[in-house]
Order: sequence, then C-alpha cells, then structure tokens
Amino acid sequence: MATETRQTGQNEAQEFRSKARGAAHDAEQKASETAEKAKQKVNEVGHEAARMAELKMEGRKNRVAEGVHTVGEALRLGAQELRQRGQTDDTEYVDRLASQADRVSELLQQRDTRTMARDVEDFARHNQALFLGGALALGVMGARFLKSSPQHDQQDSRDDGRDPRRLRERTFEPEFDAVGRPEAPGYAPPQERTI
Repeated sequence: MATETRQTGQNEAQEFRSKARGAAHDAEQKASETAEKAKQKVNEVGHEAARMAELKMEGRKNRVAEGVHTVGEALRLGAQELRQRGQTDDTEYVDRLASQADRVSELLQQRDTRTMARDVEDFARHNQALFLGGALALGVMGARFLKSSPQHDQQDSRDDGRDPRRLRERTFEPEFDAVGRPEAPGYAPPQERTI
C-alpha cells in the first residue's frame, strides 16, 4: 500500500509538472503574441505620425511656394512701375529676381518633401562648409527677425513704470470727478486753495 501511495504521488507530481510546463508554454506564447501585437501597434502609430508630419510639412511647403510666388509678382510689379517712371537702370535685375522667385516657387510646388529632404541631405554631405555657413547665416537672420518683432504683450506685463524709455510712450489721462475736475493727488481747484 505504501508503494501504491508513493506511485500515486509520483504520478500526481508528474502530472502537475506537465501541467505547469504546459501553462508556462501557454503563457510564453501569449506573451510573445502580445509583444508582437504591441510591436505592430507601435509601428502603426509611428507610420501614422510620420504620415501626419509629412502632410503638415507638405502644407507648409505649399504656403512657402505661394509666398515666394507672391514675392515674384511683387518684384515684377515693382519693375513695371520703375519702367513707367522712366527708371529703367535696375529693372533688368528686378525682372531676373522675379523670374528666379517663380522658378523657386515652381520647384517647391513640383517636388515632394521627401525628395527635397534627400536633396538637402546630399547637398549637406557634399558641401559641408557651404551648408554650415548657410545654416549659420539663416540662424543669424532668424534671430535678428525674432529680436526685431514686436513683443508688446510681454513688455506690458513686465512694465513696472520705472523704465524712462517706456514713460515717453505712455500717455497720462486723468480721471475726473462728478463736477469735471481732475482727480489727481495734490490738486485743488483755485477757489479752494489755501495759502
């Protein structure tokens, strides 16, 4: 009977180990499937984000192309006005600039953002010094532009009334009482003054 009990215990232990191995294998498979699904989801989200970024860049590229075209039209109109005034010396250069602006506008409209990015990368690899110099020049011009742009809202919130440059810009408008006399400290109408 003891051997029978021992045999039954061993059989139960083997069965338990077999079930444990099966459960571990199932858990491993489910974890692998879950990881694969998560990886696919991350890839989908990444592709969607890339597509959205590309659409946004495409819209900006088109706005820039329209802006460059507008500059070309303005240059052409300026050259035309100079001709009408009889100032034809520089109109040839202005016409060339207008033509270049139109070419750049067409180029921007015809190319997709990926091709343009590849072209910029190739240019940067082959002409490193020129690319870095151009990037530096654009950075300096951008900083100058941002520095010169109006920041009235920020300045007004920091204004404490002690800056003499800002005092000239302010206008003083006194408040008046019911009779129409200014309400200012130290002010008293002439008939009420005491000496």
